Amino acid sequence: RDVERSRGLGDVYKRQGYRLIARRWRCAAGEIDLILRHRNRLIFAEIKYRQHGMTNQILSRRQQQRITKAASLFLAKNPTFTTFDCQFDFIIMQAGQNFGIGKITHIRNAW
Repeated sequence: RDVERSRGLGDVYKRQGYRLIARRWRCAAGEIDLILRHRNRLIFAEIKYRQHGMTNQILSRRQQQRITKAASLFLAKNPTFTTFDCQFDFIIMQAGQNFGIGKITHIRNAW
């Protein structure tokens, strides 16, 4: 189900002019939910899906470090992107009716 949600979210950003580079990219440091490109900027996005409330949840320092390390490994394996500016976003998807997507909170430059 989370894969379907991240796929739908990736499609939303593609319609806004972003290019999807990777979805659920995995490495030894962990996983990055979405990697997007917008012009000369690379966006590493962490997605959390919440059933009820809790939209004010913050990523822990440890989670941020894990994602940052994974992003460094992505750049090391994909040198084409090393000249790009990097941005770390946090996206909270709140459940809508019938477990669909309701409210989406996008925190740009979350750390």
